[in-house]
Amino acid sequence: MELNALSGIFSVHCRPDLAMNIQETYAWIQKLSDHLGLEFSSQDWGIVNASASRVNEFIECFNNSGVPPHNRNEYPYNHSDYRGFVRYHVFELVIASYNEAMIEGKTTTEDQDRFIKFITDNASNTDYQPTLNYWKGLANRSEFPVANLLI
Repeated sequence: MELNALSGIFSVHCRPDLAMNIQETYAWIQKLSDHLGLEFSSQDWGIVNASASRVNEFIECFNNSGVPPHNRNEYPYNHSDYRGFVRYHVFELVIASYNEAMIEGKTTTEDQDRFIKFITDNASNTDYQPTLNYWKGLANRSEFPVANLLI
């Protein structure tokens, strides 16, 4: 189920079990943005911060739940909900970034194989279904070519 968290004040799609108070949500997105050197955005964070040249980095971030090795014991990195929250949002960041890479013609066969493996490895996780369904449903395949890989 998709939830527009916090009554539209912070319009980011969250898993219902990860919706939290506004201050904590902002703090976690800000922490993740700072860690990755990205813009803080309260709406469409993954789309706003998409980067064709950073797809592999974002996949690694997803695989490591956004936890920098030297900060494992620092809050919020040591909080299990933070890890789930990060993975959910970085999942969209990876898709949006790969879409940008496809548009810019910056993908190789190896890149596509890695992206497809990333999607395949995570497609059965119901947490990511709202994001997958959003991208699959985009009608303009020339503007959103990644949708062709998600079918």
